[in-house]
Amino acid sequence: MENKLPKGWVESSLEDLLVSLESGSRPKGGVRGIESGVPSIGGEHLNDEGSFDFSKIKYVPESFASEMSRGQIKNGDILIVKDGATTGKTSFVYRNFPYQNAVVNEHVFICRPSREINPKFLFYYLWSKEGKERILENFKGSAQGGINTGFSSNTIIPVAPIEEQRRIVFMLEALFEKIQNNKQRLDTIPQIMKRFRQSILTAAVSGKLTEDWRQVRKETENAETLFRRISSRTRTKLKFPELDSEKIPSTWKRVHLGSLAQLITKGASPSWQGIRYMEDGVLFITSENVGNDCLTLENKKYVQYEFNSIQKRSILQYGDLLTNIVGASIGRTAIFNMSVTANINQAVCLIRLDRELSTNFYSLVLNSPQLIEVMNTQKVDVARANISLYDVNCFPVPLPPFEEQQEIVSRVRYLFDLADKIQVRYLNAKLILDILPNNILSKAFHGELIPQNPDDEPAKVLLDRIKAERDLIKLQLKQKKKQ
Repeated sequence: MENKLPKGWVESSLEDLLVSLESGSRPKGGVRGIESGVPSIGGEHLNDEGSFDFSKIKYVPESFASEMSRGQIKNGDILIVKDGATTGKTSFVYRNFPYQNAVVNEHVFICRPSREINPKFLFYYLWSKEGKERILENFKGSAQGGINTGFSSNTIIPVAPIEEQRRIVFMLEALFEKIQNNKQRLDTIPQIMKRFRQSILTAAVSGKLTEDWRQVRKETENAETLFRRISSRTRTKLKFPELDSEKIPSTWKRVHLGSLAQLITKGASPSWQGIRYMEDGVLFITSENVGNDCLTLENKKYVQYEFNSIQKRSILQYGDLLTNIVGASIGRTAIFNMSVTANINQAVCLIRLDRELSTNFYSLVLNSPQLIEVMNTQKVDVARANISLYDVNCFPVPLPPFEEQQEIVSRVRYLFDLADKIQVRYLNAKLILDILPNNILSKAFHGELIPQNPDDEPAKVLLDRIKAERDLIKLQLKQKKKQ
């Protein structure tokens, strides 16, 4: 590979660029129960960004740390996980490292670079995809194996002239800062899009979304007329509470959901003595399958066909609304749009609307912030939160004329399609930003990121100085031992 290096660069083993490679330790018996002392950094504290996660910090006693001859962390150190699933993960100890006194445990190597090499230059290479791959070439053992001290002599590093190292680090940090700023701005988009969708649903079920449409379509049938026809068919015997006054369009009517439904019921779980989940049979919908405006059927369950003869009332029909009424997913609503034999469990409520209503519109209503708020206030806080069927019947819902229901669905779909396109662009941009750092690092360590200066001192001279520094350190250690 040497002939592929930029002019003035050389290759060196990691070992020859360090003044020390060491690991730490912990007291006999571990560190459980030690609430204070000197922070002990393990592999779990190194993150993918080359920094640290101190949310679950551990400690060793101050007396133990003071007696540790190896493993004391210093500014400019490079830390590498030495074993386990995250072997090779690398972080750099910047000046803003929050602990003045800290150590590593036995699962982390401290690589302490020579003063003659830019420590960030070395870190960025070891942190790069290529650098990590070179570290992992030394991995030994099974999944819980790792690397030993010999990895440093086998890990080859491309070394630029010292001045070029500084320029590369300066450029990398400037580019990474821009990438980070763009990521932070990009990370706001999912929340913005969530609020956008909620505002669309709020406008849809309050009538604001179709204000202009109503001005043009003044001849639209009034909802009161539609309601009388529906009521003559549903004829519910439930006694509903009074509805709160809420401003809605004059052509709309505010009603209880139960007055619009042919059927509101829930399912049941199979009796495990006689019926078990099968590889085929009746599709069995549980709350985990009911998402926000969609069914998620990656994990399908089936029960024996005989189950439908026991639970006839909750056999699903195409176009039924399903809403979760138990647990953390209360309020998630979707349309059953499958032509298969299916049933539901007790955590799912079946809502079968009158034929003159748009199921798509009422799916929007049930998924709207207004109805979710109603559901949250009606939760029964027992061992597992739930909503009763009576509460579902009493949900206050808007009743627009049927033609307007269809128009609302059409407009919401159009706006949601726009939101979906923005989501795709967001994901593509996020993907580009995620892979960009490694592309930049690859260019940097192949001499393609910045122009070279022919007046720079060749890296070979730098290696000679590092060797001299290492020889001096060895000599000083020998003299100290003799004393």
